[in-house]
Amino acid sequence: MVKVECFYDCASPWAYIGFSNLLTLATRLGIDVDWRPVVIGFVFAEVNQEVYANRRHLTPPLKAAYEQKELRAWAAHAGVTVLAPPKCGHPIKSVKCMRGCVALRASGKLVPFTIAAYEALWRDGRNLGEDAVLADICRQIGVNPDDFFAAIEMEEPKMELKRNSKELARRGGFGVPTCYVDDELMFFGNNRLRLVEYQLRRRLRLSAAAPASALPARGGAPDEVYVVR
Repeated sequence: MVKVECFYDCASPWAYIGFSNLLTLATRLGIDVDWRPVVIGFVFAEVNQEVYANRRHLTPPLKAAYEQKELRAWAAHAGVTVLAPPKCGHPIKSVKCMRGCVALRASGKLVPFTIAAYEALWRDGRNLGEDAVLADICRQIGVNPDDFFAAIEMEEPKMELKRNSKELARRGGFGVPTCYVDDELMFFGNNRLRLVEYQLRRRLRLSAAAPASALPARGGAPDEVYVVR
């Protein structure tokens, strides 16, 4: 059996697109994904503190305009709505939301909660740091809000969220979404999911694998080409 992990944070629009695309891919191939909620701020604190300094520098206007167009194009490709920045402002505090993703795993509600949270922030512009927003998301997916808030204040969801974030940093990750295939192959970003699919099809020995012409022309052994150091 092939192993697929995805580290994500609902505070990232690119993680939203990547989550949606990977969910579609996994369903198509009939595989399970180990969804690993993190808080991207925890990851930055471990390995990517420069991101905060970089935010103080304005992106050149032409590049900023292009990045917005690319984000919209990828969102349309994934069939989701991403309005960035959201009406509530950004960045937002996603800690409680991501604890909720952890706490709802056992009941099978992680995926519907995650999707509803992504939609609330990136489609509807609602702040995931507000309890009222999280309560509405719970009701939307059939979860009792009181039970939810009690669960996310327990020690285990807090500790697992921290462990996931530290593990991502330890394994070479620096942002979201980050996927791992069979532990050793790491792929960062939504636009690497084509490579994830290629590796999954190889391991599952499925037909219609990605043609070589669709992949980067680089030297080295096939597995080594796609390892992000």
